[in-house]
Amino acid sequence: MKRLTGLIQLLRNPYLWGGLFALLIATLLVYLVVDQWLMPAYTRHGVVQYVPDVRQLPYEQAAQILQAQGLRPERIPVRRFRSDLPVETVLDQTPPPQAAVKPGRRVYLTVNAGRNPMVTVPSVIGMSLREAVNRLTALGLRADDLRPDTIPSPYARTVTRQHPAPGDSVAEGGTVTLWYSTGLGQRFVTVPGRDRPHCGRSAAHPAGASPALCGGRTPRSDRNHRRHHPDCNPPEPRAGHAGA
Repeated sequence: MKRLTGLIQLLRNPYLWGGLFALLIATLLVYLVVDQWLMPAYTRHGVVQYVPDVRQLPYEQAAQILQAQGLRPERIPVRRFRSDLPVETVLDQTPPPQAAVKPGRRVYLTVNAGRNPMVTVPSVIGMSLREAVNRLTALGLRADDLRPDTIPSPYARTVTRQHPAPGDSVAEGGTVTLWYSTGLGQRFVTVPGRDRPHCGRSAAHPAGASPALCGGRTPRSDRNHRRHHPDCNPPEPRAGHAGA
């Protein structure tokens, strides 16, 4: 009961409500000062600078143009090469031309390299054709010269040969020729003599051969063997050659 009475007296205290009201006013004032003066001054709200187009200009000239407009040029360490443009020419820029930015914004410039970068050709032999093409493309090489190979291989559409060889250096954008397997094919051949008896007449076992050659038989057991394998019986001599 005493606690309830004390709480009622506190809520009726005018100093409490006066202090809460003063705190609310101070908070609103701080918010207005930060939002209307401090933040716009810090972020330069409403101040916009449009990025000029400095592509295909010499790097030094492009940097001077950007600095004159309150921007900061920065050269990125990416080597790219175009043979139709002079060395040290700006190939690309970020942000792009006419982009709205704040003053002092960095503008990244990609500059034409002095020569085409070289790439070490990896070994893609044994890979599937798709995997090999993807790997070469990821290294900046072209793999659009694909040829079927005449060397038989049980795995169809796998790389069997390549040119240039693995470990060679090729200019970025160069072409790697790939040969791929077409598999063993679907053509079947019937082996002659498969349906004849083991000791049938053939080039390997001519008619009239000794019974000892028919399955390893000996003269003692060749009688039953000849009964079941008549092809092993020697031919009967012709009548006109009986006395020959």
